Amino acid sequence: MRDYYAVVWSRIKGALAIPQGILTRANIVAVVHARILRDGIAVNVGLEKSSGNRYFDESALRSVKKASLFPSTGAVREDSIEVGIRFHSSEFR
Repeated sequence: MRDYYAVVWSRIKGALAIPQGILTRANIVAVVHARILRDGIAVNVGLEKSSGNRYFDESALRSVKKASLFPSTGAVREDSIEVGIRFHSSEFR
């Protein structure tokens, strides 16, 4: 699963667009949750933990939605997997 999560994060990070000037000097963290269906579609995407910065939170949510269609989770027995994706502002400066 580690390889799968790495691919998911890579796609999300590639889709992330943070407007200039919205990040403060302090490191902030937003957590987005989603359910990835067996066919790779992300559903029930929502904010699990706000960073306190509306623009950063919205950028994180949009990136997950934009990055969906993920690789199939076919190797997993369940019909879907639940993921929580942490966005640390320090990674995007």
